[in-house]
Amino acid sequence: NFYASGHGPEAVLMDMDGHELHRWHHDFWAAFPDYPVPRSNGSTHNFRRARLLPDGSIIAIHEGLGMIRIDARSKLLWSFGGRPHHDMAVHGDRVYALSREIHIIEGFRDGLPTVEDFVTVLDLGSGTELSRVSVLAAVRDSERFKAILDTVPASDGDVFHSNSIQLLGGDVEAGRVMVSMRTPSAVVVLNLHTGEIEGAQQGP
Repeated sequence: NFYASGHGPEAVLMDMDGHELHRWHHDFWAAFPDYPVPRSNGSTHNFRRARLLPDGSIIAIHEGLGMIRIDARSKLLWSFGGRPHHDMAVHGDRVYALSREIHIIEGFRDGLPTVEDFVTVLDLGSGTELSRVSVLAAVRDSERFKAILDTVPASDGDVFHSNSIQLLGGDVEAGRVMVSMRTPSAVVVLNLHTGEIEGAQQGP
């Protein structure tokens, strides 16, 4: 069992009898000393999500702020401050993460601030951002699936609240990933090469 909890910026590996085998720990401010949020910000206190890699390193998300990779001795390998949130997945030499930006989008929501969700692709070795595709733009531009936006309350600036990304087996090489979204109760298949929605489903 590998897990992260809310108690601190740590991840733990345990055997099936509950014995701790290894613990990773890294303070947010050691990775992001100049991040423009107060030290009381709750997302700095723990990992929202962590993934264990075959070499013993882990990738961990500080919700809505940053992502780090640390080695088996908890030494920082890289940090990414592009506001990742909720979930990420690893395939080959790439990291696929949900990220977001809160801003005003021209011609959308009457100029009110909007949370725009993205799928951001990073290089696993360096943490360098390789590409970023807007989930909102993909839905807005889709004649077939743009009606998803009609189910989002006009007052809700967190339009999608994307909270999970899944890699679709061999389809990831073709650019296809699946993203689930809380606000409209939807899942979409997004092609990262074309920026298009290839499929969607709404329901409880």
